Amino acid sequence: MVPKVKRKDSLRLSDDRPHKRSKILPARNVNDASTIFESVAEDDGMQNREVPFGNPNFRDFRSVGSMLFVDKTMYIEQLEKVQTHFRYTFLRPRRFGKSAFLGLLCTYYDIHTAGEFHELFGPLYIGQHPTPWRNKHLVLKFDLSSISVSGSIDLMRESFNEKINAVLKVFIEKYEEELAYPDIASVIVTRDASASLNNLLKLVGSSNYTLFVGVDEYDSPANNSVFTGANEELNQATLQRVTQIEQFFKESFFAVLKEGCGTMGDCGAIISKFFVTGVTPAFREGISPLQETDIISGRHELHGICGFTEDEVSVLVQCYLRKDEKDAEPIVDTMRRLYNGYHFANSAGDMNTPGLYNPQLVFHFLRELASHGSVSKPNEATVVHSMHILKYIADIGEFSVDNLIELITSGSVDTEIVSQFGFVELLNFGKKKNLCWSLLLYLGILTRGSNGRLKIPNDVMKTEVLQRIRDFLNVREDIRNLMQPAFDRLTLGDVVCFSELLKTFLQTRATRSVMTSSEAMLQGVVELLLPPRNRVPELRLVMDGSKSKGDGRFGFVDVFIPPRHVSDTTRSLGTAIELKYITLNGLVKGAANNWDQFVDYRNSENMNKNLVAENDDALLDRKYMFWSKEKKKSELMTVRDIVRNAETQLIAYMETIVKGEVMGYHESGVFDERVRVTESGRDRLKGHVIVVVGSHRIICRSTKLMTTNFQYDSVFKT
Repeated sequence: MVPKVKRKDSLRLSDDRPHKRSKILPARNVNDASTIFESVAEDDGMQNREVPFGNPNFRDFRSVGSMLFVDKTMYIEQLEKVQTHFRYTFLRPRRFGKSAFLGLLCTYYDIHTAGEFHELFGPLYIGQHPTPWRNKHLVLKFDLSSISVSGSIDLMRESFNEKINAVLKVFIEKYEEELAYPDIASVIVTRDASASLNNLLKLVGSSNYTLFVGVDEYDSPANNSVFTGANEELNQATLQRVTQIEQFFKESFFAVLKEGCGTMGDCGAIISKFFVTGVTPAFREGISPLQETDIISGRHELHGICGFTEDEVSVLVQCYLRKDEKDAEPIVDTMRRLYNGYHFANSAGDMNTPGLYNPQLVFHFLRELASHGSVSKPNEATVVHSMHILKYIADIGEFSVDNLIELITSGSVDTEIVSQFGFVELLNFGKKKNLCWSLLLYLGILTRGSNGRLKIPNDVMKTEVLQRIRDFLNVREDIRNLMQPAFDRLTLGDVVCFSELLKTFLQTRATRSVMTSSEAMLQGVVELLLPPRNRVPELRLVMDGSKSKGDGRFGFVDVFIPPRHVSDTTRSLGTAIELKYITLNGLVKGAANNWDQFVDYRNSENMNKNLVAENDDALLDRKYMFWSKEKKKSELMTVRDIVRNAETQLIAYMETIVKGEVMGYHESGVFDERVRVTESGRDRLKGHVIVVVGSHRIICRSTKLMTTNFQYDSVFKT
């Protein structure tokens, strides 16, 4: 047989057409303290910068000029230290950068990129600190999300055979020289990809090479059967089908790979390194081939494998949008509210690790802002799975919407995390609380908070949770019948009805659930009771344009309700709400004038009962103790002082809102893309201070009416 000449300058695809490789570009660090790099084109000028949105191929985005990317290569070194035999399962919510990191690993370990190592990795961490295993393996990568599971099991099997065989064929063509130019037909079994995979592993075993195997989105086949719009409920038929899918992939795919991780005949371990990505720890229950891998998702030292820190996001904003640090501040602030807050480290002691942003949502935000000047909701929403799983939560039951309300009112939940399960376990969704909370964690609806408790990470996820609760409240007459009238009266300047609605809602909660409540809880409840299209939480203002961030430059109105047309000639009032929550815990400590006073359920319950019986003056004269972050010590104030301070703060906010939109860096006014300010009207504004004390008392104060020279309209993002 005449040996085939290997094309070093081309990549041979499954259709046997050579495609010329694009040139790898130099890369430079955008600043000395950053992990952000930029690919430098030969005609390096002021061309638009790019981000690797939706492109997980490391080599691809190293070949595009002005491409910004984050160096994650230091984690390759960490992975080789954590476990000598390198068998990992890595879990993160959807669109969190798992595929991109797997693509990085594939490029690093591939023997075919050895000649390009310096060009690819030279300035990056791993280029300066290469490991002994660089460019030592043949790389076999699967993406199970490409396999169709929408039809019958037979159709799924056909899709499995087609997709897996296609990957194996490309692999053989790519490494034909290393594999001694095998006959592809002797390896590929058209109607049995499992046999093809087994044949290929034996083929590699007969060579002098070992494999790096990557399996991307390993749980996607089952996820796509459960968390889609086609299934309105988790019924027995759905779970039976998912069980069949689960068993098929265990036997036909993962069991074969497990053999390759051990010994096959006279061969040693053919698979030297095995890296699996996914969302949930499924397929692992009982006797599973995936027990071969260790779940490393919660390890402190690997926390940042996927996701961006705020420092990285800040640099990306400045570079991509070509803004200085001052102009980037409000953009980063908006992104922090929307996308930040994810913590994946297992133990409470690891909470000093920085919160992480969802990378694909960051890229989406930057591209939309640069192209359109505003940001819409991503069409391919990362919350697609979360929206459907929230719909599955029953109105009543052992785990129900009431548990979501508890989450909002208490701010966090304490639960044991289920570390592995089969998808058949989802039949118990709604029956096993720890399973339900765990699934919400894996899907990114929740994240780890202080003391290991689970909490909602950001506004994107809070919006989804609040919507599910609103759907529930809309069928409850005692709440539903109060909501619209309360909102209408509030936007006409009367806060009494809304105060009664808030009190009615809070009184449905047990004292125990409000013991640890906070102003963030109150914020969530108020947002829940107001129409989403008509409220703007945490409206951003520039209070003093002469000051810098952190020194009094910005202020945030807890809730702003822009005016709206109530008739052809009449607009409602613009409404600013300042919220304060006085905890039972702080009242008990204040009464004792002792920050170290122990507060238990009985103390809190007694305090709540006493508050109900007190007149307004007695309530206002009560002492309240809280911890001051600025002074780093406890402080003692009366409730009256807290109310007065809130009134003063609200008036300052109102006086800033009436100045209109900020037009220059040193000006004051409204600085929030969610509110459009124009000079075409004379809207009127009114403010309300709402102070909740415990769960049964509410104190309200209202400002005088203010007339403006502007019109303020909500810009609702669909």
